[in-house]
Amino acid sequence: QVTTDGIFKNPDFTSDGEKIIASSLDAVPGTRNNSLALIDKSTGSWELLLKPCEQYNDFYDYDFMPGTGDLIFVGKFKNTNIRSAESRKALKAQEERSAGDLFRICLDGSGLKRLELGGHEFKERPVFSPDGTLFTYRIEYADYNTEFFSVQTSKLN
Repeated sequence: QVTTDGIFKNPDFTSDGEKIIASSLDAVPGTRNNSLALIDKSTGSWELLLKPCEQYNDFYDYDFMPGTGDLIFVGKFKNTNIRSAESRKALKAQEERSAGDLFRICLDGSGLKRLELGGHEFKERPVFSPDGTLFTYRIEYADYNTEFFSVQTSKLN
């Protein structure tokens, strides 16, 4: 048994296999906000990597960037600056009036930045190709139709 807290779900290994990454609604006591923790696979001790902040109020869907180990994730935020006509139309159908965009962070917690991929604000499901050269993500529209977009991994720097 690695953990005894009873608060983690959705385990995955970091790209180097050294730690377990897992989500939790209870890692920040009393908040019930989504957070992401790095767990030592030997001792079960853990440290918080992501919690709600000024740039996003929730997050989901993540993948590790090959060669760097950095985490690419979808940050959900209140959309106060709607950039495209497509987004304005989609946003009207969204009860929470929020959007999801892609962010990057180093596993030591430094270097948080929003990826400027342009276009629609409802990005999700980031994934890297097996050889690490291509990054693909999904956009879901208000009518639940989806599209995939791909960019060269080198453009994520």
